Amino acid sequence: MPPRIGRAGGGLGEYYSERESRTPVWLLAGDTRTVAMLVGLTDAQRAGGDADPKLVARWLDDGIAADGAHGRAFGERGVHGFDLTFCAPKSVSLVRALRTDDVMAKAIADAHTTALSEAMEYLAAHADYTGCTIRGLERKTLCGCRFDGDRLSARDVAVRDPHLHTHVIVPNRQARADGVMVSLDGTSLYHEARAAG
Repeated sequence: MPPRIGRAGGGLGEYYSERESRTPVWLLAGDTRTVAMLVGLTDAQRAGGDADPKLVARWLDDGIAADGAHGRAFGERGVHGFDLTFCAPKSVSLVRALRTDDVMAKAIADAHTTALSEAMEYLAAHADYTGCTIRGLERKTLCGCRFDGDRLSARDVAVRDPHLHTHVIVPNRQARADGVMVSLDGTSLYHEARAAG
């Protein structure tokens, strides 16, 4: 069963903001220009700009996008979002943690970022095949927030968390081509998780 994201114990926003190093940034996949326009994100945000944690929490807790668009309210047992965790192989994390060479650390970070972007593009194209098509209005985009330690020096990241991984929080209300906010098909996300990884 997908993880439930709610307000208990402070909610998801509090969990991901408890360390100052976890500044969320927007991560869009698919037709990023269209999805940014549909949910009210600027070009800077579309390109990976900082995400306001309060706005992210509102999107997750209440299903309300940046521009105020929203779909059906969440039911008592509703899934508010998905925490997609992308992990580098342990050998890569070890090299990153033990090497002090800035060139190597940057190469590893760049490779991880590229792999993450490719995985999100794959999910946008393949994990959306049920539940979101109405009258030909397919949604082939994903909008989420990325939490990682890339803004710290490689040494600080390795000391705090030696396993290289990134969380991408995907709200369970995403814009369809007509601007209507609809639920993701969680089953398709889980079904494609191994292939995306």
